[in-house]
Amino acid sequence: MLRNSRAARIVAIVAAVLVVAGGFDFAMNAGRIYPGVRIGTVDVSGMTVPEASKAVQDVYAERLDTHEALIFANDEVASDLDDLSHVYAAEELTEQLSFEEAQHNKQLWTATATSLGAQLPADVLAEEALALGRSEGGVLARLGAALAGAEVPVRADYNSEQLEGLANDIDLAIGEVRVDFGMEVQDGTARVTEGHDGDMVNRGTLARELDRVLLESQDAVGAFVARTEFAPLRIDAEAAQATCDAVNSLITPGASFMYEDNRLDVPTDALGSWVSSYIADLPEGGYRLDPYLDDSKATPALVGLMNEDARGSAVAVSFAKQGDQITVTPHGEITIPQLDEAIADLDARMFDGYRTTGTYQAAPTYDPIDIKVRLYDGTLSFDEALSYGVIGEVSSFTTQYTSTSSTQNRNHNIHLAADLLNDSIAEADGGKWSFNAVAGNYDTNSGFLPAGVISNGEYETADGGGVCQVATTVFNAVYDAGYPVVKRQAHSLHMESYPDGRDAAVSYPELDFEWENDTDSDVLMRMSYTDTTVTCTLYGVDPGYVVTTEAGEWSPGDPFKVKYEEDESLEEGKSKVKTVGTDGSYIQVKRIVSDRDGNVLREAVFTSNYLPINQIVIYGPGTDLAELKAQYEAEEQ
Repeated sequence: MLRNSRAARIVAIVAAVLVVAGGFDFAMNAGRIYPGVRIGTVDVSGMTVPEASKAVQDVYAERLDTHEALIFANDEVASDLDDLSHVYAAEELTEQLSFEEAQHNKQLWTATATSLGAQLPADVLAEEALALGRSEGGVLARLGAALAGAEVPVRADYNSEQLEGLANDIDLAIGEVRVDFGMEVQDGTARVTEGHDGDMVNRGTLARELDRVLLESQDAVGAFVARTEFAPLRIDAEAAQATCDAVNSLITPGASFMYEDNRLDVPTDALGSWVSSYIADLPEGGYRLDPYLDDSKATPALVGLMNEDARGSAVAVSFAKQGDQITVTPHGEITIPQLDEAIADLDARMFDGYRTTGTYQAAPTYDPIDIKVRLYDGTLSFDEALSYGVIGEVSSFTTQYTSTSSTQNRNHNIHLAADLLNDSIAEADGGKWSFNAVAGNYDTNSGFLPAGVISNGEYETADGGGVCQVATTVFNAVYDAGYPVVKRQAHSLHMESYPDGRDAAVSYPELDFEWENDTDSDVLMRMSYTDTTVTCTLYGVDPGYVVTTEAGEWSPGDPFKVKYEEDESLEEGKSKVKTVGTDGSYIQVKRIVSDRDGNVLREAVFTSNYLPINQIVIYGPGTDLAELKAQYEAEEQ
């Protein structure tokens, strides 16, 4: 009894001491970071969150804004930071290569806070420092910080899309991008799409390396070598097939909608065309391919069906541009359904069970879903018309290019041309759209810069280089939509990045690309771009043209010639390829445009005769020309 009584007193004394100590600790450190805590190298002991945030910004904000990271493709390239001439020499040829070739040859990437959309989360880091010893670690964490110190690693918040773009760019050059098995629905049946493992940059590791260079280092320019690692499939063929099986069962009954006194039945094949999928992170770990109804597909389809049901044809529209605003005016009264709730309701009925459990039952016949509607005969904003399904995407096409120090002027020209074409309108009933009429003269007076062009079989520098890529992007969007092409000239250089025989050259004012809108609805062209892509999207009322292509065989043209030119800027014995040689070639592509019922509306043959591009090798004064020629001839063989 005595022992128990003594033990109880000891426990009570210890508890009292802890209470007193805890009260003292709370009084001394209330709202302040515990002693011994650092954020990066900044000692934030005893600071409030605002004080710690300011201290972190004082040390790291300027570093993040001014530092630059060099990312090398391999150790060999990184071995001599003082001499990167071989890297930059390779970059000089980037403009002359297809995107795929240039990407494969890429050896160096530069990254800054601007290119990565990076921000310093000083307030968040300060809150994390305050949590040490409180919600994070408790008393032991406080003691450890006081005795040995504790650190909240400094980091930047990177824009997820921009960081992913950099990582993907590196993957394409030194690794292999993973492609998960997926799903596509054709003619009402879901089928598995092929996939494969990859070899990719770890995104978390890349972010930490960037933090080290852009934040932790005091040097204005830092470097590291990119490393890839095995990236296994998240969704294999079996998992994708399981999702396809579920979708095929769940869409079989089709769907029905009620609006006013009307009933609209959507058959299996139409319903299936609205289904998309995404890779879901499972709470228990792992991944699953989950299906869903895609609003962007379902909304315009439903609106079209409802208006066709009421009027027998789709509703035509006109576009108008006032400043930066686009308005859409339907021709006559239209039915505007309130579809968000209806589509969400159908999506939940069809797929919630599978998305929750990963299992499904044979689909019952779904009860009709009520849709609230209103009639409208006024003008809509572009976003309203798109969300209501009055207009939709008719076609879209994207081309890629490489972003390096040597392509800055070319990429500037691509972006400027895209801006000039953006929100241009092809009027209904035979309205013509002309690249040169919309873009104007692409010279220095219009803001364009000198960049590489092909002229007389050689690579030269001229104002507006790169504009032809924008013309090619537009041509392919128009080609896929099925509108008549009035004028189109092939480029003199074949680029493997583009579909065979499907490029377009422009040169103000004599060489133009022109197409015609032969429908009763206006067509709006929207251009967008990133650091490495440019996209043309056509909006309006989809005419339902079905486009098929018959590509002919490639025919060889004249072979390229090699020319050697002395360049005083190079040292004796030094040489490099200034222009990449390309053999001539010839191809014909036939486009067949049909209506939804398979009736051929028109056919057109696009002929592309690509001339040879001479290879230009430049060399320094005093170089043995015979020896140089023998060297390059041996390399060609």
